[in-house]
Amino acid sequence: MAEIDNFLQDIESKYQQKNQQVSKVNHNQLDREQKKSNNSDIDSFISEIESQKKVTENQDITEDIVLEIEGKFQQKKSSNSLNSTSNKKDNLISEIESKFNQKQSQSKIDSDDIISDIEKQYKQKQSAHKSQKKSGIAENYISELVTSYHQKQKEINHNKKSENLEEIRQQELEKQRQEKLITRKAEVWLKNLDPYSDEGFWFEQFALSYPTKLEAAIEYLKALSSS
Repeated sequence: MAEIDNFLQDIESKYQQKNQQVSKVNHNQLDREQKKSNNSDIDSFISEIESQKKVTENQDITEDIVLEIEGKFQQKKSSNSLNSTSNKKDNLISEIESKFNQKQSQSKIDSDDIISDIEKQYKQKQSAHKSQKKSGIAENYISELVTSYHQKQKEINHNKKSENLEEIRQQELEKQRQEKLITRKAEVWLKNLDPYSDEGFWFEQFALSYPTKLEAAIEYLKALSSS
């Protein structure tokens, strides 16, 4: 703005100087015309023509000056406009570059964040997979131990049952053997018993409580064995 103001003041000063020169010339011309007013008509006519010519020349000079001033003003204005446009363009380019750099920087930050997040998730999955794998191995091992324990228990129970059955069988065999043995003893005892003796008479009374004398004799001999 300061340059434009100075330029306009310069134009105004030059214009005023030219107007002063034109006014001075016109004033001198009028003085000469007044002095020659008493001359002949031809001289007056010639003087008038010369005066008009000078006025016309002065006007042409003034117009040329004005045109020159206008041309310079337009050049100055165009130059200022170009400078302003250039400055705006430079500012716009700088702003675009700044935003682009910011976008690039932000894009890099976002990319780094994404990569870090992916690595973190991968490590978490790896850790979880290892934990699950270890947990699975432990669970399988425990399951195998439990299965083995149950199998052992079944075998033990089966063996116990087998032992019990064998023991029962042996006991039953022993009982049968004892029964046979006591039966034989009872048969022999009955055969040797004198029915008319005191023992024979007592046994006859005792045998009345049993289906047969053999069974009574077996019970009697068992009682004697246990006593």
